[in-house]
Amino acid sequence: MTPFRVDQNALENCDREPIHIPGTIQPFGFLIACGIGTEKMEVVSENAGHIVGREVSGLLDQPLESLLGPDLMHEIRNKLGYNSSFEQREYVGIVEFSDSTFDISLHRTDDVFLLEFLPVATSTNNALRSVQALANNLVNKSRLEDILAVAVRSVREVNRFDRVMFYRFLPDGAGEVVNEERSELADSFLGLRYPAWDIPKQARALYARTPIRVLLDIEEAPVPLISKEAAKAATLDMSLAILRGPSPIHLEYLSNMGVRGTMTLPIVVDGKLWGLIACHHNAPVTVNPDILSACELAGKVINLSINRALQNLIDSMKKEVLEVGTRIVAVQEPKDPAKEYGEVLLPVAEKMIPNDGCAVFYDGAAWGIGLLEAPAFAIGVNAYAEAQEDTIVHFDDPMDRLCNGEAQHIAGALIIKISEQPKIRLVFARRPIERTVAWAGAPDKDLTNVGNEARLSPRKSFEKYMDSSGHRSDEWTPADLLSAQSMQSSLRESFATSLELSDQRQNLGLVVHELNHRVRNILALVRSVARQSKASADDLDDFASALEHRILALSNAHDLLTRDNMQALSLTQIVRIELSPYMDEERLGKAITGKDIQVTLEAASMSALVIHELVSNAVKHGALSRPQGLVKLHISHNESEVTLDWQETGGPEVTVPDHRGFGLTLLEKGFPYEFNGTAELDFAKDGLHAVYKLPARLFVADTEQLTPDQTIEPSTKKSVDRKRVLIVEDSYLLATEMGELLSELGSVKIDNAATPGAAINLIEKNPYDFCLLDINLRGEMSFAVAEILTEHNIPFAFCTGYGSGAQMPEKFADAKVFQKPVRRDTLEEYLKSNDEI
Repeated sequence: MTPFRVDQNALENCDREPIHIPGTIQPFGFLIACGIGTEKMEVVSENAGHIVGREVSGLLDQPLESLLGPDLMHEIRNKLGYNSSFEQREYVGIVEFSDSTFDISLHRTDDVFLLEFLPVATSTNNALRSVQALANNLVNKSRLEDILAVAVRSVREVNRFDRVMFYRFLPDGAGEVVNEERSELADSFLGLRYPAWDIPKQARALYARTPIRVLLDIEEAPVPLISKEAAKAATLDMSLAILRGPSPIHLEYLSNMGVRGTMTLPIVVDGKLWGLIACHHNAPVTVNPDILSACELAGKVINLSINRALQNLIDSMKKEVLEVGTRIVAVQEPKDPAKEYGEVLLPVAEKMIPNDGCAVFYDGAAWGIGLLEAPAFAIGVNAYAEAQEDTIVHFDDPMDRLCNGEAQHIAGALIIKISEQPKIRLVFARRPIERTVAWAGAPDKDLTNVGNEARLSPRKSFEKYMDSSGHRSDEWTPADLLSAQSMQSSLRESFATSLELSDQRQNLGLVVHELNHRVRNILALVRSVARQSKASADDLDDFASALEHRILALSNAHDLLTRDNMQALSLTQIVRIELSPYMDEERLGKAITGKDIQVTLEAASMSALVIHELVSNAVKHGALSRPQGLVKLHISHNESEVTLDWQETGGPEVTVPDHRGFGLTLLEKGFPYEFNGTAELDFAKDGLHAVYKLPARLFVADTEQLTPDQTIEPSTKKSVDRKRVLIVEDSYLLATEMGELLSELGSVKIDNAATPGAAINLIEKNPYDFCLLDINLRGEMSFAVAEILTEHNIPFAFCTGYGSGAQMPEKFADAKVFQKPVRRDTLEEYLKSNDEI
């Protein structure tokens, strides 16, 4: 394939064109932008004055309510309370100016909200019926090809454009026309490909956010925006605006293509631009708001259908890989992992992605079939992939450079990264072929100097341009990559499970070894317990009872190690369980000092095992082997470290062990190895002294004080004041959003009511700390609710969409009134400053 090249600086300059702030609109409607909070008209399109019958300069900085009236303002304030108004246009209503009727839609940014006024033509239900038919046709469509065909045909039935195409993006960013419906007046673009740079990065980002984009007449002069501060008009973000003015480069591109009017419906999958339904018309277009809304709705229906089809495709692929995953999990301790996993995986993998050879790469070794039967080739391909950040790497270039010139029969590869520890890869390869691509014009661009910057100029010709090459492989298609993603997801889980089971098998071997050791020690401990119990018992009954309880305590300690759902345990509880067979309560109380601490699940088993080994060692060889012997464990901790200090006295003379058995190894290495702690064991003659220092993250500080000289500092953290709140609001969405806001500010219980009657009923039954009241509840005033709140001494505040124009009874003239949408900072400041709440 011809290596088409584009000047990188020129490409970056095009990518920086601020198409979201053109400073103009298209002339088929008008636009007004107002400040959030002030509701004054800050930016107005130049044609607005003529339409509304006022001078444009006379509109600027005036209240929007003076133009639209209180009822529309009430609706606007409600819509501003919807979080969705940041992401899509919200329908407000209709308004008449100079005997013309306009639809009003709204969307907002952080600082301003934009109103678009589009003229209403004669209403028709044909467009809506076409969308209903589209939805019905797509219900039973599962194949992507069928969905795309129905999509372009249905969209053309709605908007009647000369040509409607489905433009699908390829893995390299280029696009291809994969379906088309057109009139006899329009040339066919079906099968043509467009280079990635035809749609700049910022345009792709805008398409991913915007459900519909229209240009009704590329030859019509755009209308400038006017503001008292020129910068406001020049920087107004119109990303979501239907009326957004065009880019000059885009106009030139469309003109060269012979297009007069366009409509674009983006297709977004997983938040990324997946394709476009591109509509072209050879003459200026007249589209009323009903048609626009129907096309936008059609785009959403098509988006849902494509996302559903892709998800179904992924699910079906996962089913195919599931059986392979089960067989992978069944592979136990492979001697040659690349070969053994390859024999399981490759027969299925080669069927899911068309290839001429595939291989499994496992920690430096490879095993493959077909073109990748020679391990060196798979290793060479994988070495290239390791330098790439992507987890799925693909290319269709010759591979000689990757395999020391010995792989001329390989011209493309796809590598799926499955695991890092160990390093597992699935590699596919393809042969070189004679490949031909039909481009819409030669995929190159001329450079144009604008000021001191080089920019790309749109192509002058879009005639079919055939490009051939015999040195590349077949392309890796979106379907190939979708299969790769599905295999990657499923195989990651399967290999992770296999590796986990392998670890568990290794751990099981250690447990069996440990169990044998434990059984022998338990028998020795039981004998020791029996002897000590006999020595201290007054009679046979006393001996039997003492022996029974001590063996039971020993059993309880071991039970802690085998619980399936172990919770955090008190460290002193673990120590007490281990020491109680050998000490009465008085001696036991003196044996554990310091501050108690909770052992997390992660550390509980090892802690119990080490404590048990300390006690067992003391019973068999140390202080607890003699009646006068004493042991003491002191627990101390700070923010970063926990210290366990074990000291034995009164036992036989201690000698350094000459044999490192399991128990001693555990005492010396258990904590350091498993928890990155330290262990210091001193086999002093007068008794063993062991000090363990462990990371504090393994423990949770407790408040129990074990020694009288320890004191616990009282907490200085102020508790959060939690409130029960009632929200009286007739809009479910607004009530929900206000509830979330109040919850974030500390409310623990929130009730909602949509009518005065429902609100009064709740107030009579529940003690509320605060109430937020919408004044107008679908035509019914909430002042009766305010009177009941006053009688119950419950603080309240009003909120309204009518702003300062709301009529308040004299008795509530001093009540706090929030204007919709209620701002978080304003509400938070009010709640903090009001002592009654």
